[in-house]
Amino acid sequence: MPTCRYCREFHHHDPAYSRRRARHNLDTDYPRCHRHWRYVCDLCGQPSHFNGLTWCSETGKFTCLHCASGYRQVNEPFWGWDYYWDISCPHCGASHPALDRLEYEGRHPWQVLPGAERRRLGLSQETDFRGVFWSEHRPFDEGAPDDESMAAQWNAIASHWDARYGEQGDRWRVYLLNSALLGILGDVAGKRILDAGCGNGYLCRMLARRGAKVVGVDLASGWIEIARSREPELGIEYHVSSIALMPFLADDSFEAVVSVCVLTDTRDYEEALGEIYRVLVPGGILALAIMHPCFASPPGCGWERHPVDSTRPEDRWHWQVTSYLQRTWESWHWEPVGTATGFHRPLSDYMQTLLGLDFRLTHFIEPCPSPELVANDPAAWAPAARIPLFLVIGAIK
Repeated sequence: MPTCRYCREFHHHDPAYSRRRARHNLDTDYPRCHRHWRYVCDLCGQPSHFNGLTWCSETGKFTCLHCASGYRQVNEPFWGWDYYWDISCPHCGASHPALDRLEYEGRHPWQVLPGAERRRLGLSQETDFRGVFWSEHRPFDEGAPDDESMAAQWNAIASHWDARYGEQGDRWRVYLLNSALLGILGDVAGKRILDAGCGNGYLCRMLARRGAKVVGVDLASGWIEIARSREPELGIEYHVSSIALMPFLADDSFEAVVSVCVLTDTRDYEEALGEIYRVLVPGGILALAIMHPCFASPPGCGWERHPVDSTRPEDRWHWQVTSYLQRTWESWHWEPVGTATGFHRPLSDYMQTLLGLDFRLTHFIEPCPSPELVANDPAAWAPAARIPLFLVIGAIK
């Protein structure tokens, strides 16, 4: 039985530190003992790496970074690390160091509460951790699902996905995409705008509140049902359809089209861009956001992380990209919600299609989080400041 990787590292810096037997993730390069495993947050009920949550001695509650009202990086070296997270406690109103620092200071709950270690206080029942999201890529000509199948997938997960959104979308849209897209669109008052792949309609509502006349189209009826249930007084028109086939929309009928992270989930992307071109008036604006083809969608892409669940940005060693030139479809699985499909194509496929349709490019933006955002939430945003996961393109017909 191997010894815990963390115990070995702590023993290296402090020879008096006892090394424990590993009990979790035994077949990885970070086997871990019970103490250095994952603990369950008392607010969200989800387990986190021990360096990503804290414990309140006053209330006996665990709180993870995501449920805390805030946290900060305290630059005080210990056990080979240069800093620790100081996490605001919603239970007592104070702040406490994360469990790694608490152990270093002798204040870990298993150190101060009699019997806590024997009872495995707060410990997750998981034996191993591989993440709640995984995917597999296949060549496009090997059984890529059709629109009907993909609509069924999105209908099955729409309500769960919608729960991640606020009034302005999820955090990626709020902090990275919306401002870039709205900047390309400019003043939308009085303009007729198509949201191609509108999802729950968050952007339709944002545009309508700015005075636009908005039409939303989405493949999944579940998304459209959610969109129609929100803000009906805004007069937004919705349709259930693939954006690759929109015969119900007239030629030259929109001053602008916006599409947010949809084209990379669209099987017939060339037809979709052709339809978008068709419905735009001459001089009309396209504001397009996609997952970055160079980084976010190739087979085998992703952070090389050690360990995979660490909240420390430096534990994400590098971003791996392989098989970039392959054209594949990706079946991704999100526990416990379900499955959906996306597509990877080289950037040149999108660019050549846009140029072949006689679009004139006006914007080419790789959004990244602001320094202030990174400073306020480094665990979430520091990795996104290293690799652009999205690409925003502006074009004119």
